[in-house]
Parts: sequence; structure tokens; C-alpha cells
Amino acid sequence: MLNMLKNKAFYSNFSLIFAVFLVMLLINGISVRKAQAINWPVNNTCFIENINIVKAICGLVLTETERTVNNHQSNDRSQTVKDQWEDLINACIEVESEGNSQAVGDYGQAIGILQIWKITIDDVNRILGYQAYSYDDRYNPEKSKEIFKIYVDFYGEVYQRQTGLAPTDEIYARIWNGGPKGWRKISTGHYWYKVDRQLKSQAEELDKLAKN
Repeated sequence: MLNMLKNKAFYSNFSLIFAVFLVMLLINGISVRKAQAINWPVNNTCFIENINIVKAICGLVLTETERTVNNHQSNDRSQTVKDQWEDLINACIEVESEGNSQAVGDYGQAIGILQIWKITIDDVNRILGYQAYSYDDRYNPEKSKEIFKIYVDFYGEVYQRQTGLAPTDEIYARIWNGGPKGWRKISTGHYWYKVDRQLKSQAEELDKLAKN
């Protein structure tokens, strides 16, 4: 895919390089004919200068081509990370509240699409080192997602330092459900079962859309 992109970007600009080169040759030819008409000595200086200009333009075009490829790679990496979080978050949202931003559970303690407790808000603010989120932000879907990412990413890193293993969706989900050490609590096993089932359902839906 990367090679195809490079080839496409290069060849799409090659026509521009060739066109500039032809223009320079035409200008050079006219200059030579004018010089001959008035008996000026003709040398290669003009032609060499034109060639140098073409080289400079080629360098700029090739640099821009490389920049296009690098930007595409960067966007691909960002999209991969984004999709990883989106799939897990969407599955947890479905399990927690079915997408209801006004949902209230656990006798009024869990709020919003991700059923966030006040203690989670306090912990995320502690992780960040300042009061980034309020309790009312639990009703805000976008901020709820941010809180989820910060919380599970932080404790996912703690898990990795403790175990030497990279955290998986299961680890993240069980941390979200059971707290910093939720990944080793038996009680979070059923929660992961529901999230995993939702993840598989989402994957099946995407597969159907891709085939249609």
C-alpha cells in the first residue's frame, strides 16, 4: 500500500516536472535564436541556469511527495489508535447504558453513558494533577469518553509494569468495571463477557457492511 502511494504521488508530479523542463528548453531555444540574430556569442550558461532551476523545482516536488506519504502514514497510525479505543468504548457504552447519556444506576452513584462514579472523576483529576473534570461532566458523552481513556490507560500502564504484559481489551474493560485492580477480580469476569460479546457483534456488523 505504501509503495502504491509513493508511486502514485511521484508519477502524478512527474508530469509537472516534465512540463517545467519543456518550458525551460523552449525559453532557452528562444534566447539562443535571439542571441544569434544580433550576433551575440552563444554559450551554455543560459541552458545550465535553466537546468539548475529545473533541478530545484524537482527537489521541491519530490520533497512534497515525501511529505504527502509521511502525512498519510501519520494519519494511518492515528486512525489505528482511534479505532482501537472507539471499538472498546462503544462496547462498554452499550453494556453500561445502551448509549443513554442521562442513565443513572447503582442507586444514583453511576451516571451517564459509561456509568461513571464520583470516585472515578476524583481519580482522573488526581492522575492529571488538576481539576479537569466535574461531576456534571458525567452527563457529557464526549467528556465521559475522555475520562474512560485516561482512567483505563493509566491503570493499564500500572498493570503492564506489575505483570510485564501488554494490556488487552479484557484488561481495560475489567479495570473500568472493577477499579485499578479489577483485572484480577473474579467479579469482573462477567462484565468482560458482555463487553466481549458486544465487540464481536460490532465486528460482525462491520463485516456485513464491508461485504455489501
